[in-house]
Amino acid sequence: MNRIAFVLFLFSLLHVFAVKASDIVILNDQSEEYVLSGSTIDVLEDTSRSFTISDVQALSKDIKQWNHVKGPLIQNPNAAFWIKFTIADKSKGTKDWLLEFYDSRLDDVTIYVPDGKGSFHIFKGGDTHKFQEREFQHINFVFDIPNQLSLDSVTVYARLYSNHEIYVYGLVRSVQRFVKYATAEYFFVTLFYGILLAMALYNFFIMLTVKEASYFYYVLYVVAVGFYSFARDGFGFQFIWPSYPDVNIYVEPLSLYILAITLLMYAREFLNTKVYAPVLDKLILVVVYIRTTFFIVGLFVSSTFVREIYIDIVLLVLAYYAGFVTYKKGYKASRFYIIGFTALFLGFAIISLEKLGVPINNVLGFYSFNMGVVIQLVVLSIALADRVKILMKEKQEIRDQINFELEEKVKFRTLELQDKNEQLDSFVYKASHDIKGPLKSIMGLTKIGMSDFKDSPGVLAYFDHILKTSTKLDLVVEALLLITKIKKVKIQMKEVDFESMVKDVVQTFSHFEGFERVKLSLKITGAKITSDESILYSIVQNLVENVIKYQDTSKAETHLNISMNVSREHALLIVEDNGLGIEDKDLNRIFDMFYKTNEKSNGSGLGLYILKQAIQRLGGNVKVSSTVGEGTTFVVKLPQNNN
Repeated sequence: MNRIAFVLFLFSLLHVFAVKASDIVILNDQSEEYVLSGSTIDVLEDTSRSFTISDVQALSKDIKQWNHVKGPLIQNPNAAFWIKFTIADKSKGTKDWLLEFYDSRLDDVTIYVPDGKGSFHIFKGGDTHKFQEREFQHINFVFDIPNQLSLDSVTVYARLYSNHEIYVYGLVRSVQRFVKYATAEYFFVTLFYGILLAMALYNFFIMLTVKEASYFYYVLYVVAVGFYSFARDGFGFQFIWPSYPDVNIYVEPLSLYILAITLLMYAREFLNTKVYAPVLDKLILVVVYIRTTFFIVGLFVSSTFVREIYIDIVLLVLAYYAGFVTYKKGYKASRFYIIGFTALFLGFAIISLEKLGVPINNVLGFYSFNMGVVIQLVVLSIALADRVKILMKEKQEIRDQINFELEEKVKFRTLELQDKNEQLDSFVYKASHDIKGPLKSIMGLTKIGMSDFKDSPGVLAYFDHILKTSTKLDLVVEALLLITKIKKVKIQMKEVDFESMVKDVVQTFSHFEGFERVKLSLKITGAKITSDESILYSIVQNLVENVIKYQDTSKAETHLNISMNVSREHALLIVEDNGLGIEDKDLNRIFDMFYKTNEKSNGSGLGLYILKQAIQRLGGNVKVSSTVGEGTTFVVKLPQNNN
């Protein structure tokens, strides 16, 4: 029995302790602000939402009906709550005092301050009223405390109601302290939104350039963070929609939903979970669908369910966890991502202390979540740039690898092609050489036959046809041998007497029809040319032959103008004539093997092909211009080595 009595005694003590009256807030000249929370206030729950100030006064002495607030959060959106606190002004009337409530999302606030005459000064506010109706144009609910408080201690009553949870956290402040705090607060918040705007615009323009989906979700995330912050801290209501209080009902849950979804989609795109963590990628999509369902249901069932950030802690943890998973699997871009989310978690942890009853009444503490968001956004922006850098590096490595493989394949194919070409050249040379002997025999026997049967016109005609065909074939074989020789010959550079070479070449065509009509003009300037004599001879020979073959017989004479200008770097050979000219359609094909501009030509179609092969063998190039009926100009440029 003694033990039972002792236990009952302890419970009675605890009960007395639990229902004791709240502490008096004593204002003095030494302090600037006093926290209204915990033991300084009592709370009365009005489930019917019908209590009047008279009803509450009648219950004020029944301490069993009142409770101390164990934490700043009250969770019953169906009830109104009355709070009371006692103030004794011992500051000798030297200071003016203000009452401020931090929860800017309170739907309805009514303050009752005794006027010393048995009545009350009544102040009303709330985010269901237009912002312009507030006594103080401030994001929080601020009310003036009349100077009558200096006469005696008074009990102040406040009725609070919201269709969502309520933060019962207030302050009694001197006007001087309020102005100082508000100035710092507005500066900090302006800086916060300025950073958000800068990050959004900066990454928006990058998105237009790189067209990366991760930048799209990042920009949406920044915008959502901005509007969510506008809704929570009251700046949106003050500056964007002050005359439309109904917007307060929708902007917070909508922006929170977009924030949560874009954060997950950003994580999915940025971390490339589809490749690095397929299972996690599917889980993210499932969570997105579930969160969307919660949002839609919440709009129709309970808006409280979708407007507090702690319901998205699972999404935040999932996005955070995804960074570690992908980093562990070798995705280097996750490093900045993890740092950014760590900053966000720290800010979230600090602001969460308020829900546990820890008073936070300074700017940095109250906006720690905003600071965490800013740090996260800056780091995530760096992460995006780092990711692009890594992707560019990986693409470059892939490109280099592909180029290396292509180069190896090209080298292999080139060597293979060179081998085939050498085999083909060897075959052409051997075949041409083997054909040339029998062909000469045929031509010789044909000439003997023509001599023996000169009195038989019919037989002579056959022999003449054989001789012409054999001669044409001999020219082709000779040309093929020359081509092979040009390709195989070892280049031997030496000084060449170009003037003697040209005169010698021209003289070799003295038996050609129309040779007597050719008028040679030779002009040589600069130093002596250094080249392979036999190949240079072939070049000049083909150019001169081309002029003599394609003379314009309607003109009195054929001009063959040859000029050679030799400098330290190159030799420029120009051959001009006033012959038939070449049509435009043929200019791009005249250097092709066996191509003839005139089918009636007796040539092999290899002359200009040999010309180009010889020029390329010396490392030079050739250009041609022509006008039909006026003539043709060949310009040959050959490198010089005077070392």
